[in-house]
Amino acid sequence: MLDYIFTDEEKLAEKLDYETSLGKSDHVCLTWSYIIKVTEDHQMSNTSMLNYWKGNYSQMNAELKQINWDD
Repeated sequence: MLDYIFTDEEKLAEKLDYETSLGKSDHVCLTWSYIIKVTEDHQMSNTSMLNYWKGNYSQMNAELKQINWDD
């Protein structure tokens, strides 16, 4: 059984249901709820997110190349 819903972010689809087949087909219809707007309560959020996309990876790579890893 392969059931995929492709989105560009996690947790945008919820409540996946298998419905009856369409006509005499052996395929079933799928229905789901798609989240289009999320409200976030900043007062209740204690989680922190790291900004990996702001890292200076070129500089990190250059500094790591200077280390003698064999020693």
